[in-house]
Amino acid sequence: MSPLYHCNLYFEYIKIFQSLTNSEKDKECLQQAQGLLAPLQMSLSKISLEKNAKNACVRNYNRVKHLQSLDKIQELKKNVDGLDVRELRSYLKEFYREDTLMKYDGKSNRLTERKVYFFDGILLLCKSNKKNSVTVPINVVSSQYEFKCKEMFFLRKVEINDVENTDEIKNAFEIAPRDQPSIIIVTKSSEEKKSWFSDLIMVNTKSMLDRTLDSIIIDDEKKHPLRMPCPEYYNFAEPDSPENIILEEKQNTTRPLIKGATLHKLIERLTYHIYSDPSFIEPFLTTYRSFTTPSELLDLLIDRFNVPEPNSTLREDINRYKKEFCQPVQFRVLNVFRKWVQHHFYDFQRDQTLLEKLKSFLLNEISGKVLRKWADSVIILIERKESDEEKEITFAFNNSPPPVEVHGPINSVEEFNILMAHPVEIARQLTLLEFDYFRAVKPSELVGSVWTKKNKADLSPNLIKIMKHTTNFTRWLEKIIVEAENFDERLAIMTRIIEIMVVLQKLNNFNGVLAVTSAMGSAAVYRLRFTFQALPTRLQKVLEDAVN
Repeated sequence: MSPLYHCNLYFEYIKIFQSLTNSEKDKECLQQAQGLLAPLQMSLSKISLEKNAKNACVRNYNRVKHLQSLDKIQELKKNVDGLDVRELRSYLKEFYREDTLMKYDGKSNRLTERKVYFFDGILLLCKSNKKNSVTVPINVVSSQYEFKCKEMFFLRKVEINDVENTDEIKNAFEIAPRDQPSIIIVTKSSEEKKSWFSDLIMVNTKSMLDRTLDSIIIDDEKKHPLRMPCPEYYNFAEPDSPENIILEEKQNTTRPLIKGATLHKLIERLTYHIYSDPSFIEPFLTTYRSFTTPSELLDLLIDRFNVPEPNSTLREDINRYKKEFCQPVQFRVLNVFRKWVQHHFYDFQRDQTLLEKLKSFLLNEISGKVLRKWADSVIILIERKESDEEKEITFAFNNSPPPVEVHGPINSVEEFNILMAHPVEIARQLTLLEFDYFRAVKPSELVGSVWTKKNKADLSPNLIKIMKHTTNFTRWLEKIIVEAENFDERLAIMTRIIEIMVVLQKLNNFNGVLAVTSAMGSAAVYRLRFTFQALPTRLQKVLEDAVN
């Protein structure tokens, strides 16, 4: 029943997305998806109606059962006496149901009420601690627990047997352990018996069915092994060896950590047919420029997508090759393209030829209904990125900007002097300017010290802009200090610069603080000992703290 519940969630999510989106393209895509899923939705609705499976879907959905189990464990701790939950944790992973049923005693023909808790590994039968008598003797201390655990059955060690209706009991089934006496549970109706009996049988035989299915799959794989492409015709089919890839096994995971590999092996693992590794895609796309180029990466991904035909004539071998190798590889290549465009579109903005080559591949070289839809989604994302590029980013603030702070009117740029504007206003404008530079820096510009390479202008253009701005600001501060006409003017300028630095610190503009301390520590300014000594003690301390 889990697939039914899972698909029904998708139908609901599509409706929610349609109500939330304002994009016409998104609405069109969601409408297409809803149309494609409509036949499946009708089929599942019929199944749910025929089998009355709505509640069963929710009950058998693993995540729901797990969350319910956590709540139920806390309830057991509070309400059930004689039960050590800590020792039974491995049997309480999923909660199925609870109810008040009757236990039948064949010797005395008596029915005793039991509170039954049904988990994936254990069945607990509890007796109520409530007394029939209203009055309780003073010397008897009433239990703090509502129930007492009377019987406990490990479901992998019991058999669930049907019990035919008799004059004494009806709607009953038997729980027969291997090393304990069997008991008979009586339900209230035939429908309740059918529900309990089927759920117990399902859980009781679940591990056996899993083993049976696994053995069938293994036997089928032996008959039709997955035949990999020949390395001579496909560069990504070379077997793993210490010469081409170094792996480190990680605990609690089936995906090893890649410590080093050749470029072809990295592309292979990036689009691995056995499993997907989302945690590897983003680091790769952020750092790949340190060992290859965007153009070479695009060529390799296209080569990886073009999987050669299988070297077998058997239909079963061909089907397995396409299902377990071709399709996963091609889908994951398209997924890498999507991540590349979504998070690192600046590679295509810098190289129009690269963008045109990717568009041409997505439009002309991909066939197949499902693959075509994935390719179209990447093209739509490219178009959206290109339209977003033309839009100017604006920020909406709740409050109006503060008024401009100046000491007097400034008629022209030539008349401007650092003493004319308020230190708060100068710090604000510097921070706004540097923020535009800062938010334009891409993650790839900070990897592998590319700003020190010969082609740094191409690899780190925005970082180079920040560095040039900081250098120019530092040199300008040095210039206005040493060009002061007299001691008093120099002292006033240095005082104003330190006041600006204080505001920059409050605005968290640490790059501006670095520019000020660099100017104060330069050879041209540092030698002005008398000016530094004339600064107020408070400002000397502020400057010293900033330098340290």
